[in-house]
Amino acid sequence: MAALSNGGHVVLALIAQSGCGKIAGAVVFSRVQIERDTGTAGPIRATALAPVAIRPDRQGRGIGSSLIEAGIARLQAADEALCVVLGEPAYYRRFGFDARLAAGLTCAYSGPYLMARWLAAPVTAMPAGRLVYPEPFESLA
Repeated sequence: MAALSNGGHVVLALIAQSGCGKIAGAVVFSRVQIERDTGTAGPIRATALAPVAIRPDRQGRGIGSSLIEAGIARLQAADEALCVVLGEPAYYRRFGFDARLAAGLTCAYSGPYLMARWLAAPVTAMPAGRLVYPEPFESLA
């Protein structure tokens, strides 16, 4: 998280606190780039939902879902166009993420766990191109 923040890659970070003021969970939306194929339209304002962290003793209470939904709403209000996530499809589908939308994107994380969702209308087919995560993520691949 510090490397993302210090590098200026964080678009939005949300934190949930428990009743006693302890951090119960957090979500971060980081800036990603989509290097589109030559001859296509300009850049897409895109983010990645990562990381998502909920304290083990607070999991299963809807904290993560509430943070993700609030984050998506704020990104939509800020005119962000697209969000990608790398995670369990059964969980992230409930927020509108779909692996089929990310199928044209290539990166070190390509595959069935890389999903995307449009945040802004009109919703069209996902453009093909290279998905570039910030350096802190690239070093994990």
